[in-house]
Amino acid sequence: MQTALFTNDTALHTTLLLQFDNLKMDMPVVWTTGNKLAKVAAKHKRHHQLTRLAKFVCEAYGITVDDLRSSLHSHDLVLVREVFTYLALSCYQYQAIEVARYLNRRHRMGTYYFKEVRKRMKLDSVLHDEVKNLQHIWLETAAKQAA
Repeated sequence: MQTALFTNDTALHTTLLLQFDNLKMDMPVVWTTGNKLAKVAAKHKRHHQLTRLAKFVCEAYGITVDDLRSSLHSHDLVLVREVFTYLALSCYQYQAIEVARYLNRRHRMGTYYFKEVRKRMKLDSVLHDEVKNLQHIWLETAAKQAA
């Protein structure tokens, strides 16, 4: 469920209160017409979806979201980033650059992670089954939350 409430702080600025699935975000925005405001709300909803997906993947692999978004380059963390990117691109049709920005990476890394995990999945049936199982569980969870 998404709701937006507006209150005037000053003549030029307003506070936008977005509520997505019991998560409230207060953010100041410049007063604008409805079309731009809808784009801001949509952008924050997509960021919230990525955050929920990141928490899900991190919980499955036993790491934190901070680790996922950190600059560390251990093999295990890179694999989790690849799986997260694969799920974000395949479940939500995000652009690779959006996922890379969320992970605090260069814009090319989103595409690189996606290609790498697909290569690994073709060679490693255990990884393939693991990722497909995570994808199935995530889609079921998202469908229940939407209902």
